[in-house]
Amino acid sequence: MIKKINFSAFGRDSYYHREWFKKHGFKFDRSSKKWSVYNIPIQKAEEYASYCREFGLNFERSDRVISNF
Repeated sequence: MIKKINFSAFGRDSYYHREWFKKHGFKFDRSSKKWSVYNIPIQKAEEYASYCREFGLNFERSDRVISNF
């Protein structure tokens, strides 16, 4: 079974990438100030993470949550 995960992107410059986010199904949550997409395959999350790294955006994935340091 393919695991589905949630992916969120945020950061100071995320506003300038809003068209890319909308094109890929992200929704903006005003309360958390994050662009989020739900129930995506891990491969898509890897692609989104690469995009975020390339442009210096912060991101979170539901399959890689760090509970304590």
